[in-house]
Amino acid sequence: MHFSTILTAIISASSMALEIRQEAARFGIAMVHPRNFTGGSDVVISYNASTARHHPKFVDFYVQGAFAGTSNLSPWFLIQRNDFAPDQQFLELNMTMPAALNNVGVSGWGLTAWVTFDADGLTQIGGIQAGNA
Repeated sequence: MHFSTILTAIISASSMALEIRQEAARFGIAMVHPRNFTGGSDVVISYNASTARHHPKFVDFYVQGAFAGTSNLSPWFLIQRNDFAPDQQFLELNMTMPAALNNVGVSGWGLTAWVTFDADGLTQIGGIQAGNA
């Protein structure tokens, strides 16, 4: 019984790592440092398109968090929209998060890069959550 629990945990962790790699292959890699930011924090946000299956037209950085007390998710807040040049592979921003984020009542924020790209004659969008730079 104990062995099957350990085996299940290992398989679950392997599946999660595979899913993260698949998302990076589809949309690229996003990073934010420091990861635990608040409104008014100075952050470095980077995006790497070298692993993306399709080249982005735009890379939009949004934040979302969970409301303190309820854990319900907040709306998405646009931090910055970025045009992405046809020959561009990397994007790095040194910026200050909007201080107004502190007024929303969220206990912790996460950053997602929403990537807009053309594929098969359609404009598509997909996102990748930022890891820690």
